[in-house]
Amino acid sequence: MNYQNYLASVRERLTGLGFAEVAAPDGLGLVLERQESWGRLAVGLPPALAPAADGAAWGALAGSSAAWVQTSLRQGEPRRYLILVYPFEKKVSEETAERIKALRQEDPRQRWGLVAWPADLEVELIDRPAGFPKVDDKVARALTEVPRGAVEGLLLQATGPKIGRRTFGMNMGYVPATRVIMAATIAYYLWVLLISGSTMNVIGGAVARDLTTWGANDSRLVLEQGQHWRLLTYVLLHGGLMHLVLNMWALWSLGRHVELIYGSRRMVYIYIFAGIAGGIASAAFRAYPVISVGASGAVLGMMGALVYFAVGMRGAVDWRAFMGPVVINLFYGFFIRGIDNHAHIGGFIGGVIAAFLVGIPGQRKPWRVAAMVAGGVVMGLVLSGLVPLPRL
Repeated sequence: MNYQNYLASVRERLTGLGFAEVAAPDGLGLVLERQESWGRLAVGLPPALAPAADGAAWGALAGSSAAWVQTSLRQGEPRRYLILVYPFEKKVSEETAERIKALRQEDPRQRWGLVAWPADLEVELIDRPAGFPKVDDKVARALTEVPRGAVEGLLLQATGPKIGRRTFGMNMGYVPATRVIMAATIAYYLWVLLISGSTMNVIGGAVARDLTTWGANDSRLVLEQGQHWRLLTYVLLHGGLMHLVLNMWALWSLGRHVELIYGSRRMVYIYIFAGIAGGIASAAFRAYPVISVGASGAVLGMMGALVYFAVGMRGAVDWRAFMGPVVINLFYGFFIRGIDNHAHIGGFIGGVIAAFLVGIPGQRKPWRVAAMVAGGVVMGLVLSGLVPLPRL
């Protein structure tokens, strides 16, 4: 997100909430403030910073801003606090975000204080540190929510022919991982038809024998013969053209939002983790042995990741864009015989767990990387058969 767009959005929303612009010291830029029941609350928005900026400059800005808050405290006024937003238009590391939040200053008697909020505008989420209850929810949302138009603009650009990053010499838009997964899934569907001699049956798809040969999730083969790799390969297979189209529609509807929120690598991690979780649920808990194919478990994991994001960032998800493919998938799962709802539920739960491990980009924790690695190692051990599924 461009910082000027973010600045304009915050100015407009805070002004609508009763904030007024006040004179600020040099270097602080725009300052808006409002009278609260406990005192005055000010919001400082300095010019955009580069991620490689000297940490001493951050501390100097915090120091001068804190001094301004302290000296501008009026006679008899109970409290005055300043939220100082540190805006970065390039990606900010977790270490940088934690260093900025550590710049917090507060009077021992709590008559004045300064709280630093890192603003990672590339990720398009603003860190809201815990333990600062003096900001009501509407003000916090005005500072932390991405302007809706910016998100919609990115989603429109993701379908454009000339906008976005280039991968392998091709334009991949803003959602390269979603596009690659879709292309790989469609290619594998056609490959199975070709290699099994079923090219004339594009609509009906490959027969069960060929699906099993090329990676379907067969609980007997997984549990009794240790073919754990099927817990992931089944995601690439589909039982017919309609099955493939429905899942790719759902993947495009959900996956691109997850990728824009979490990033491409984390989106792939969530997709694979949810797919394996759905495969485990299908193999371990279905009452009768039957093969299972399809990306719907992994796709429902995308919904799980969005639910986790929505819980952490209340009001930040517009569910209307997702409900069509999700409702159809669930309808098929609950009312059509032969649909693997165990994979759906397992994938959804897996998506929530994976989203918890990677974390919401605007709420960084240093242990997230270790958690991602640990979760990946566990899933890798399950796929390799070193951790036998029956023992789980």
